[in-house]
Amino acid sequence: MTSDKDAPLLADLAYSKLRERIIFRDVRAGQSFDEQSLSRQLNIGRTPVREAVQRLAREGLLTVIPRRGIIVSDIGLETVREMFEARLPCEVQIARLAALRATPDDIEAMHATLSDADRLIDERRFRELLVADEKFHLSLASAAKNKLLYDILARLYTLGVPFWCQTLEQRSVEETKQAIGRHLDIVECIRQRDPDAAARAVTLVVDPNQVLGIVRNAGHQP
Repeated sequence: MTSDKDAPLLADLAYSKLRERIIFRDVRAGQSFDEQSLSRQLNIGRTPVREAVQRLAREGLLTVIPRRGIIVSDIGLETVREMFEARLPCEVQIARLAALRATPDDIEAMHATLSDADRLIDERRFRELLVADEKFHLSLASAAKNKLLYDILARLYTLGVPFWCQTLEQRSVEETKQAIGRHLDIVECIRQRDPDAAARAVTLVVDPNQVLGIVRNAGHQP
């Protein structure tokens, strides 16, 4: 039997497990659940599961319909487009602030998140690469020392992960490594304490026009 003290930890655990299943498409868009079945699958009580579901619904990954259950949201290309258009100015401001506020430990943490990226790309371990990429962007947001910007970016980033899961396998090794290199350029600009350069470097990484190009190359219609 769990105590009230354990409930937040269990809710976080349920959230992490459900989020991973959704963003890596282990469950299909449109697939439905109920709290009881999720509780059994996760081996976590219904109250923490309910809290996790509500959190994921706020982030747009789940839809809760009264008397029908919980449905995995269909994150379409229009949502991806809107996400990047919102994320670009957010992350530009984050980069500017990080260039002014990041501590040496913050900068090292950003660099460390991608230290193994080339090997993950070579071995086509894309889930781990996406986890590393998320850690990079969140460590960048953390270095900006602005909780509101951090929370906004965390939500926006989540919406894009299913899209990147679909496209990574269709991108060349060299193209993916170049993208990681552009991330490291951001770190260097922050190390040099240059807000304008950091903002420009982020724009090369988070660009809505790049999304449309990748969509076309993958054979999708925006």
